Amino acid sequence: MDAALSLAPHSSEYRFLRCMLKERLGEPLPLAKDCYAQVVNQLAHEDEAKCEADMNCVIADLMAEGPRAHERQQKFLALPASPAESEVRHYVLDKFDRDKYLKTILP
Repeated sequence: MDAALSLAPHSSEYRFLRCMLKERLGEPLPLAKDCYAQVVNQLAHEDEAKCEADMNCVIADLMAEGPRAHERQQKFLALPASPAESEVRHYVLDKFDRDKYLKTILP
């Protein structure tokens, strides 16, 4: 991930994945949550509406347990989407469990 970030240092997707990898490898929870919060801050700073429309930003905020995480989650779920996309969104975000999500993405 460090090599990928050196090639694309502003990639929020790579930063998000790096946070998950660090947490999965045992990084203390407060540091992991701070890492996710930095991803959210980067995306929200660029454009709040873009963050609210980006599933990775919403999930990163939920992983960070940020103060606006549930608000972003609800706004994202309310966005127009195809039936298939809506089903995926609800499957991932309804009753979101950070530990379950982390272990599903990185078993």
